[in-house]
Amino acid sequence: MFTFIHTSDWHLGQNFYGYDRSEEQHDFLSQLADIVRKHTPDALLVSGDIFHTAAPSNAAFNLYVNAMLDIHKACPTMAIIVIAGNHDSASRLDSDKRLWQLANVHVLGGIARDKNGNADLDQHIIKVGDRAIVAAVPFAYPASFPLTAGAADISRDQRQQAYFQALLDRANELNSDGLPVVLSNDISPVVVVEFQSYTVTVLGEVARPGAYNVNSEKYSVLQALGAAGDLTIYGMRDNVLLIREDANGEKSTHRLDLNDANVINSPYYYLQQNDVVYVQPNKTKARNSDVGQS
Repeated sequence: MFTFIHTSDWHLGQNFYGYDRSEEQHDFLSQLADIVRKHTPDALLVSGDIFHTAAPSNAAFNLYVNAMLDIHKACPTMAIIVIAGNHDSASRLDSDKRLWQLANVHVLGGIARDKNGNADLDQHIIKVGDRAIVAAVPFAYPASFPLTAGAADISRDQRQQAYFQALLDRANELNSDGLPVVLSNDISPVVVVEFQSYTVTVLGEVARPGAYNVNSEKYSVLQALGAAGDLTIYGMRDNVLLIREDANGEKSTHRLDLNDANVINSPYYYLQQNDVVYVQPNKTKARNSDVGQS
């Protein structure tokens, strides 16, 4: 399951009718770091208007830098995705985007273009480990969106719609793992646009072992076993093995006791992409197998 925190419109550096908001904003960013530390989400989406003006003060910019570093430190594995809003300077945010990548922060100030001035869609597609794909689009006026492949003859006021459709098509094209696709932009900040199917494998003492396509975001080990025809009479319900691979390719094993009602509270009760469920044979089956081989 993909978990994320969405926030926007920080407006750092704003002086609201003579009231300096810096103390309030500092407290908010500290609270945000605490929330990240507590919940350890997969991603933090910051959807525009980080600053109140295109030329923020040094104090406002230092507040932003320190907040990003503190939030990254609170959960180093979390991806932070920052896009510019209409109050921000796209070029200012883009100036140090490569440096921010060292802290797992992805910054998109302006719409990326290739050497011919057309849309460079891949620069806006960010894969968050094995959890999701985020298509991130900073603010741009509708007529300022670049042309996409096959859309050379459309009018300028149609470019925005064509761009978003091309971006989502490209995200789905790259989405070989069937991950959720999330669109983050400054117009309607976060929209889950599609949840694609993924695969889990059920092996061992079940009626129909094999790989199963899942079309639901939440899919439990019990549902997987049901799809596989349930356990045979030789299956061990109190020692089901789950094999899971993380984003770095490291595999881990976990045991589930289906006789325990608290199994539904296990962090491994709901399955993820490429999980393998193995039902071990009980002693009777194992003993019969030994006899057959002797």
